[in-house]
Amino acid sequence: KVCHDDVPTTTGDFLDGAPPGFANGVATAASLGAGDHYDVKIVAHALIGALVKSRLGLEAARGVLPETCAAFKATLTARLKSDAVKQEADRAADLARSCLRAVAALRAKLGEGHEERDPAFAAFVAETVMTEKHAKAFEDACAAAAEEDGVAV
Repeated sequence: KVCHDDVPTTTGDFLDGAPPGFANGVATAASLGAGDHYDVKIVAHALIGALVKSRLGLEAARGVLPETCAAFKATLTARLKSDAVKQEADRAADLARSCLRAVAALRAKLGEGHEERDPAFAAFVAETVMTEKHAKAFEDACAAAAEEDGVAV
């Protein structure tokens, strides 16, 4: 919880004054964390969402985008066991929402024309995110990201 609450502090205005290598290290750690277990993934998703708010952070996140997309895809396509209890289903739903918020933040900050610049990300969104299972939650995450940035949807 402390890590999650501290993400804005770690990546806020501080990141813009940090050396470029710092942003690259944070992006790499967040990308690796997005493929880890539940508690680490939640923090990594929040970190990615905060990281892309700065120019350096966005550039660093773009540098590890293929790896991040692979981790996101694994999260969004994971299947629960047939004998999963309600708590496991709730955790999986929380994880999917967290992942979709990070994807929405990335997509918003990559901006128009990102499909040409980042084809792997565009393909991931089209094939994995914009599915019957995730499209509505993703639209909600995009609306929340736009509202947070003060942009009308």
